[in-house]
Amino acid sequence: MDVLEYITHPNQQVLSSSSSSQENHLIFPDNFKLSSQDIISTTPYSASSSSLSSSSLSFLEKKESSSGKKRRGKKRKRSASSQLVEIQRKKLNSDPSRSILIDPSQSILIGQKHISLIYSWIANDTKDSYNLNLLLRASVHGFSPKTFHQICDYKGPTLTIIKVLGSQEILGGYNPLFWDSTCKHGINSKTKDSFIFSINFFNEEEKIILSRVQESARAIFQHKRFGPSFGRRTRKKKQDLKMIDMGMKIPASSCKRNSYEKKIRESDKPFFVEDYEVFQVIKNDI
Repeated sequence: MDVLEYITHPNQQVLSSSSSSQENHLIFPDNFKLSSQDIISTTPYSASSSSLSSSSLSFLEKKESSSGKKRRGKKRKRSASSQLVEIQRKKLNSDPSRSILIDPSQSILIGQKHISLIYSWIANDTKDSYNLNLLLRASVHGFSPKTFHQICDYKGPTLTIIKVLGSQEILGGYNPLFWDSTCKHGINSKTKDSFIFSINFFNEEEKIILSRVQESARAIFQHKRFGPSFGRRTRKKKQDLKMIDMGMKIPASSCKRNSYEKKIRESDKPFFVEDYEVFQVIKNDI
């Protein structure tokens, strides 16, 4: 059985999984915090094989106590609806199936059948093959745009997979370029190979929509205050897929057809994100 330990570094927290055969590391950003209630698993979709050393547990309890005092000192007034959404997201993300995965190619939001389908969309009638490498899982690393850009900027082509809170909707998009947050006011990046999609499970029926970019000059929207976003943004028109987290105060992510072929979501209303993942897309050598 693998033993998980925290190793303190000057600028990072590294979660190390040590075994006789190999060693795997997961690196978290500076602002990432874990409490003793968090579930850490070395096996996908299972928490039964995980364990913590007594020193590691003590470390986690101290961090939880310290962060708890800070939270009590910074009470904020929030509406009943925003509190309910936050409770629902925490409940959903406490599921053992949402624990940290050592396998960096595996999604907890969609299965291999849909991953294979997305591979075919990326290949687009070529014989190219690809692998995925997990960069960010919001329920683990955080939902803020700042965290997204710290982890995902300049990592090359990426696939984003989004779970809409309180529904069976999966949304997502493929960026064949890279993410960039250096422009203060936001810019569009040009590509003809990006796409967005939706997978909706409704009454045991599966509805899949693939929408490729039409306006290639406005394919990808880059802004330091936005998460992964696709399509042109103007005063009158919003992006085809926009990711923003407003700290549970208001739903801010949305889908409105603009620069892509099809509308991927029936409703134009903003929505909350239950969880989302960003994978680095790696092309295999032939």
